[in-house]
Amino acid sequence: MFAHKVEVSVPVDGALLAQSGRNLDLYQTVRAGQVIIRLDDRPTLAAISTVQKQLEEAKLELKAKLEDLRLDRQDREFDRTTEARRLAVEIEQRRLDIASRKGELTADKIELERELEKLKVADELMAKKAISRIDYLEYERRRDVVQERIRGHEEFLAEARLQLQSAQQRMDQHSPTESATAADLVAPFHAAIGVQEARLAELELQREALDIRSPISGRIVSVSAWPGQQVRRGTVVFTVASHEADYIVSYVRPNQRFQPAKGMQVAARSRTNTSLTVSATVSNIGPQLEPIPAQQLRDIKRPEWGLPVLISIPSSLGLRPGELVDLKFLPPDRGLTSQEPQVALPSRRD
Repeated sequence: MFAHKVEVSVPVDGALLAQSGRNLDLYQTVRAGQVIIRLDDRPTLAAISTVQKQLEEAKLELKAKLEDLRLDRQDREFDRTTEARRLAVEIEQRRLDIASRKGELTADKIELERELEKLKVADELMAKKAISRIDYLEYERRRDVVQERIRGHEEFLAEARLQLQSAQQRMDQHSPTESATAADLVAPFHAAIGVQEARLAELELQREALDIRSPISGRIVSVSAWPGQQVRRGTVVFTVASHEADYIVSYVRPNQRFQPAKGMQVAARSRTNTSLTVSATVSNIGPQLEPIPAQQLRDIKRPEWGLPVLISIPSSLGLRPGELVDLKFLPPDRGLTSQEPQVALPSRRD
């Protein structure tokens, strides 16, 4: 019998942290999408803080540049070139506002994950009557405060993007010469803001990667790294095996002198219940010969090769992943009868 096994690795460097009140246990049952372990979020928050400071410095420099343009405009008559320059500075200010608020949003999303994790633990403690109702409500209040901040960030960003779009549309009404002159004025700011925007986008992806989730439902069958360890990107932390078998894998040896085909009927019998034989179907066939797994060798000392064949799993057999199954491939003109011999190729699920 074959079922999926998935190795779960960390997408970024960091230190592993267990979920609050939970351990990473061998044979622990997990759900697809469930957070099993986390990476320390402090380096991400520190990087966001650094970006925010750099954005604040750029804001001050742009503010000074805008004041210079205002004084210049007062000293002479209005002209479109001066207006284009002012508009270019406004555009960069809008970009700065958006980038800065995105940094705050990312930091608050990290904070929300922390509060939600604390609330999960509080739920369990509440069920055991280990904390008071007042204490539990405080956990909910902290979560609600962060969620409200996040809503405020999102509303601000929606409005700021509209204002940026409006400013860009007004800039499009200027001539290419006016626009080029304005672009030269803000070129250093434009490039610097672009770097910080890219860095914030990278940090947002890093934030999403802090939670290490199980890709499938099943059980943890191996643990390679533990909370407290510093791990590098690509390090396998744990392996999850599916609860359910996907199919039976058998191998047709060259000396068996028959060609399996999709849809071919197969008599299947569990080795734990030899009185029951049921009909199964060939669902797919491998493209080339492969080494036959040790569990299916006739003689463990003699390697063999065979053509892999995938066979549907009859639910009535009640098979478990890894269980060996006796099979007999039936000719196209024959169905399974009660007199069908119980001779077979063993199959397994990894």
